Amino acid sequence: MNNFDYLIGKTCTYIQEIDCEIQSFDYRTEDKWPYTACVIVKLLPLNMEDVDSATLEDMQDGVGLEYIADIEQ
Repeated sequence: MNNFDYLIGKTCTYIQEIDCEIQSFDYRTEDKWPYTACVIVKLLPLNMEDVDSATLEDMQDGVGLEYIADIEQ
């Protein structure tokens, strides 16, 4: 699995509406069938007023890579 650490500090969009910064990545794999793997992304919103407390908690706990878009180049 490739390492995504080069994206730390880049900006992105979470769920198509919240601008945020990538803080870190966590890689999780299952050790039994069906042996799935996922990338968890921890985010920091750029504007705290745009985010309710539940969404902020989700972002800080980590969200699936599939929920972020528009990663800064």
